Order: sequence, then C-alpha cells, then structure tokens
Amino acid sequence: AIIKANIDLMEMDLDSDSADPAELKDSLGDINDQVSRLTGLTNDLVYLSRMEEAENTLVMTEVPFSDIVTETVSSFDALAAEKGKAISREIEPMISIKGSSKELEKLVSILMENAVKYSVEPRVIDLKEGEDGIPVPPMINVKVYKDGRNAVLEVSNRTEAELTDEALSH
Repeated sequence: AIIKANIDLMEMDLDSDSADPAELKDSLGDINDQVSRLTGLTNDLVYLSRMEEAENTLVMTEVPFSDIVTETVSSFDALAAEKGKAISREIEPMISIKGSSKELEKLVSILMENAVKYSVEPRVIDLKEGEDGIPVPPMINVKVYKDGRNAVLEVSNRTEAELTDEALSH
C-alpha cells in the first residue's frame, strides 16, 4: 500500500507542470525502503519454510552455545552503538548444547536485531544551563546460563510502551 501510494504521488507530480525533483527523490527513497523491508520479510518467510521442510533432516550435534552467543552478540556492537544503545552480557562460559550452529546463530541474530530495533531511544541527562546533556544509552541484556540440565538464553530490552498479553503472543 505504501509503495502504491508513493507511485501514485509520483505520477500526479509528473503529470503536473511543477514536478519537484526533491519530492520525486524522496518518494523513490520511500519505495526503496519498503522494497528492502519486503525483501527481508520474504527472506524470513522462505527461511522459515525451509526450516519446516528440513526439520526432520537437521543434524543435531554438540555445539559450543556460549561461544556462538558471544560471537553473534559481538557482531551487533557496532549497530547498537550507532543507534545509541549498549549491550550487557552475562554469558556463562563452556555451555554446550545439541543443535545446529547455523540455526542457533540465526536465532540469536533475529533476537538481537529485534532488541536493537525495538528498544527505547537513548535519553539525555540534563546538566547545568548552557551545557550539553549526557546521553544515556538504553541497555540490551543478554544472558546465557545453565538451569539444571537446560541451557537458557535471555535477550531483553525496555520498550516505549508496555506490551499487552496479545502483543506478546506475536
């Protein structure tokens, strides 16, 4: 719908005698953003579909879960910093689980992408009049620990609004 609306606006702008190149460029940028978003969603759907097909053929081996989480989370440091956010880690070392390294890495990446994307924006602590405030980055918390025979992964962040029970199910 967004792409269609932008195309309609561009057509109307081109049909008029006063086509504004800046507005056309903005509309093309919006279309490009939406195409990128749809491409990502499509790739995720294809990935999920392949996972369902391959569910019975996945080879489960002992993998170093603590190391997988540490490496994957570290790859998000630059993105989090760019967005003014920080990552806290409490990763118990030497935890291994049976699984697929590639699939676990993808899972942690999806959780981290969502945490960076949906956590609150940095806040600024005001100083004396005439001085710039101090930015305080929101924290994204990552924990890995053993709970009996189970390995537990927790990725958490604060959000702008409280999540309802219905929203949590999605």
